[in-house]
Amino acid sequence: MNEAQIRERLRRAVGEPNYPAYLPSRVQARLSHSAPDVSPQASPRLSWLGGVARTLSVAAALLIVLLIAAIVLGVHVWLPNMRHSQPAGPGVHPSAAPSVAAAPTPTAYTPPSPVPLRNFSGTGSSTTAGWDTAGRWELIWSYDCANLRHAGSFRVVVYDETMKIVDPDVPPLSVSGKVGSGSQQFNTSSLYHLVVTTQCAWHVIVAYD
Repeated sequence: MNEAQIRERLRRAVGEPNYPAYLPSRVQARLSHSAPDVSPQASPRLSWLGGVARTLSVAAALLIVLLIAAIVLGVHVWLPNMRHSQPAGPGVHPSAAPSVAAAPTPTAYTPPSPVPLRNFSGTGSSTTAGWDTAGRWELIWSYDCANLRHAGSFRVVVYDETMKIVDPDVPPLSVSGKVGSGSQQFNTSSLYHLVVTTQCAWHVIVAYD
């Protein structure tokens, strides 16, 4: 009994169908012919699609990383600005300093200047022209003895039209020195004139007080 007979009896014993001897080789050839070729050389389009997919995946990953970095940076910039821009409570203005009213600067009282009525001046003794006054008036005088190069005297008497002294309560002006000035007040009404006795230069103003 040869090997072929032994195999035939074993197939019959186990109930295996009796296929023709050529069948396995034909099946293998058919499978080899019908199987698609998926190698890179047989399918360049699939290889190109795979490269595009990998590129898109890398680009998407980079975009995600950039988006996360932008969000983190924006939060760091936005939070401090938000703290500074928070509105203050009602009636509170932290940036505005309280205003303090400046104290008024005190000013010295300046009395009104007298209104000049007559103006007389000269050097040496003289009798002035007359003038008429009514009410309160003032005699403003000054003298300077620089022309004498030493002290001198200065005397002024106010007379009315009858050659009487104007006011017995106001004595005639009589001073001496190198230079001087002053004033006298009167409260009478009449026609008056001055008699000046001096060797110095002098100036007299009659004014309403």
